[in-house]
Amino acid sequence: MGNAEPTGSALGGWVPNDGDLSSMLEKTLYPVPKEIVPEDSPSKGAITFGNVPDDAGKLDLIVLGMQESTFEVEGKKKNKTLVRQNSEAMDANDDAGESAGTLRDSVIKEKKKKKKKNPIKKAVSSVTGGVRTLTGSRDNTKETFAVPDIRFPGVEKGKEDNEPSILTPFQDTHVLHRLLKERCPSYSIVVDYLRGEMRMIVLVRTELKDQVTGIEVDAENTGLGRVFANKGGIISTLTLRKTRFSFMSAHLTAHEGGKHYINRNKDLAEILWGAKVGPMSKYFDASINSHHAFFCGDLNYRVVLPNADNMEGAEHRETVRGMVEREEWRALNDADELGQALRKKECLNGFVTLPCLFPPTFKVMRQGGYEYIEKRTPSYTDRVLWRSADGFESNISPICYEPCPDFDTSDHKPVRCAFTVKPTKIGNVALENTSATGRKLYAVVSKLSCTDLTIMDNELLGGSSDPYVMFMCLTGDGESKKLLWRNSGENGKSKKVGWPRTKTIMQELNPTWRDPVLLEFGGVASYDDLAGSIVYANVIDYDMNSGDDVIGAVPINLQRICSKISPDDTDDGSRPTQKTQISKPVLRNGQVHGHLTCTIETAWVTQQEFEESVASAIGASKRKKDKSGCLIM
Repeated sequence: MGNAEPTGSALGGWVPNDGDLSSMLEKTLYPVPKEIVPEDSPSKGAITFGNVPDDAGKLDLIVLGMQESTFEVEGKKKNKTLVRQNSEAMDANDDAGESAGTLRDSVIKEKKKKKKKNPIKKAVSSVTGGVRTLTGSRDNTKETFAVPDIRFPGVEKGKEDNEPSILTPFQDTHVLHRLLKERCPSYSIVVDYLRGEMRMIVLVRTELKDQVTGIEVDAENTGLGRVFANKGGIISTLTLRKTRFSFMSAHLTAHEGGKHYINRNKDLAEILWGAKVGPMSKYFDASINSHHAFFCGDLNYRVVLPNADNMEGAEHRETVRGMVEREEWRALNDADELGQALRKKECLNGFVTLPCLFPPTFKVMRQGGYEYIEKRTPSYTDRVLWRSADGFESNISPICYEPCPDFDTSDHKPVRCAFTVKPTKIGNVALENTSATGRKLYAVVSKLSCTDLTIMDNELLGGSSDPYVMFMCLTGDGESKKLLWRNSGENGKSKKVGWPRTKTIMQELNPTWRDPVLLEFGGVASYDDLAGSIVYANVIDYDMNSGDDVIGAVPINLQRICSKISPDDTDDGSRPTQKTQISKPVLRNGQVHGHLTCTIETAWVTQQEFEESVASAIGASKRKKDKSGCLIM
């Protein structure tokens, strides 16, 4: 937003008129062709050129991630023009790498000549605006137009040039809400969260508002000292039509150079670690505890040509501008830091972003079109990425990814990306469920091992990790204790058992567990009941003197590992099993913290069949329960 009040026309260049998807797709210059999607993208098979419904209609959800979104609402139209002109001049002066002190002083003096600000208003503005800009948060969702006004005695009669007699500390929020209401009258705001200068607004079609559940919002600062909120991110999660979404918006470390690139990658991990939303957020970050997760914002990744080290800064910038003029989009994307980071798995592992086959969105003059600031390298700093849970990749398809050149009040051009999302099918998981044949679902996890786990203990404690694997499960509706969490009865008393797990292996970064682990799933009676459920192999570091630390998790789609078996009787009386080989990265906060492999054998069996076949399959004539309740050899 560039800390400038947007006009209705500027916002209209970004937000589709009343969510009109059809018009947006008809006018786009950048439809999504199949050939530009990376070959390894999980959505490759779901994308076709112009994959647009015959009657696209309106968007169901509109998610706006805004950075530098706080601004002063001017009382005079001429002062708005003055502030805008001066902000452009300051942008240019800052880009030249010079001190902006002289120019800023002249701007301040110019303002003082035009209008003397009421000292009380100035003090209130400093407190309410400054504090929230530096560190604080505000959830405006439930108080859309309930922000208290502060009146100043004696100002009403003596005000000049139509100066407002009321100061609203969060007046910029009122302005944004008014503009959005005018632009999207058929929508309701379900999330409006402000952290410092970062803001996230989520709108839903009003007729669908009652179907939105499970809204959670949190944020993490990554600015100066990891305290200030000039940089950081906001994450919200919600469920619509039985599909769990996570939306993440961020403003990452700025500037060019290798150390800033590294800090951007760290920022992303810190945001996912610090902003706790969604089910079981203690164990799983928002990128893996939803069916679909989206990341957007000013991520500040730059275009760095392969031979940049051999160029002076001015030469590098001039070369990039020449490539922009020649529309060498693919070469520019090859030099994009974010694309390189994803390929190297240095951030947001598993996320997908489409190539930017359009002009870079940074850093431009505050006007329509693309006039780049001379002292900055044109770059694709403003991005949209997404990630789908295991087994849900084909449920989502991007249909438009484009910049918005008519947004003229910021030094960035916002981007927007439209998706079609197939609603998630959710199984019926209930503890009283039993199959008609009396069979239950079991899984035996064997040949379980990890490699290259992250060191979790400091040098004084050995500089290693003490890993064990705990198996957890989330049902399609986000419930965590229906499938695997168990209570066992002993002598008529109920005793909590918890999640099935392995033994702990001390001081080992490449552990192998010889003992198979038995997973007994309750509350499901058919294959359809498993829909939407995810099993997590959660690798955890044991700590004797403090709480155990999560190393990372491996999500596994439960239906996928049971697709070839059924609780129904077979003609020959046999009881089929399904073996699935798992080999996946251990993920935490979008980063890889090791690799896990195992074999999972699943079967629907009665208690008698379990004794005869499953026990035999794990080769255990004598079994015992460890302290967590799982069966081990």
